[in-house]
Amino acid sequence: MHLFSSALLAIYRASTEETLQEFQTAAIHSLHECFQFDAVVLGATQFYSRPGIYIIGAHIDGLPRTFMDDYLPLLSRDPIMRSLLAGLNRPLLADLHFYYQNLNLVALADFADQYHLHQVMTFGDMPRSGHPTRWIMFFMDGESGFSPAQQKRLANLWPHISQATSICDGRVTALRNLAPPTFALALLNHCGEIEYADARFVELLQLEWPERDIACAARQVQAQLLEARTFKGKCIEITMVPDSASVCQARPTAALAAMTPRETLVARRFAAGLSHKEVARELGISPNTVRTQLTHIYSKLRLHDKGALANYLLSQTAGGSPDRPH
Repeated sequence: MHLFSSALLAIYRASTEETLQEFQTAAIHSLHECFQFDAVVLGATQFYSRPGIYIIGAHIDGLPRTFMDDYLPLLSRDPIMRSLLAGLNRPLLADLHFYYQNLNLVALADFADQYHLHQVMTFGDMPRSGHPTRWIMFFMDGESGFSPAQQKRLANLWPHISQATSICDGRVTALRNLAPPTFALALLNHCGEIEYADARFVELLQLEWPERDIACAARQVQAQLLEARTFKGKCIEITMVPDSASVCQARPTAALAAMTPRETLVARRFAAGLSHKEVARELGISPNTVRTQLTHIYSKLRLHDKGALANYLLSQTAGGSPDRPH
């Protein structure tokens, strides 16, 4: 489950940071953590009255460049592609050699043999009028096919891949609203609970609630995320990624954005009245490290002493206080 969640988060992160081609490459790399396959095609198909089925994009991994050129003349005769465009309730598994031969589709059977496409597992979007149908095809060269467990895993994973592709497709107009690389990401499950979060997300939760464990801190934001899709605290802002019902992003508030999470912990404690030694003891670091980090903090914020630091943090947290730990 951890690998599955990790792969999902990597796919969503790539959708907010990469070009479409880079995203597709990153998505396929993540899929290797969830499935065993020799080749994969991640594509999109549109149906027009003329000339009929048309592939508007395909990212191919593990197959020669000639693959798509050879497949396009056979596309409209392929019952597997027809099934994809009609909409599949669950991933389709097939032994291509026998599948095409039993239907007397000699050209398609020869094509599958030419590229050593013995086993296929495919799934895609349900058709929507005026929208392309996104789909994925996994291939294996061997007698043993894809397992029912892999079929179920693809059924669970595909909605996220499609959604992440939509996010990436909209980067030109939506990029200003999406998480830049400095944002942290977390994945919500169907109950709205934080199921998996990257290390940066956990660090930001610890900034907001230094005396609470992560599970308790996460519960503080879940209700607001489900209701309003946003949470704003003293140290962090958490919002749902646009066009996503499963991914949330966190960033430091304006006062803290210039500092690293560890620098923020030091700044809050020092501004609240702790000495260098007390801050060092609480954070498990040396007093010299505290002094070095305070030097960096003063430089970043263009401040010169503890009083100025306290006033700055106070002014940036809506009338709160730097929060001396108990």
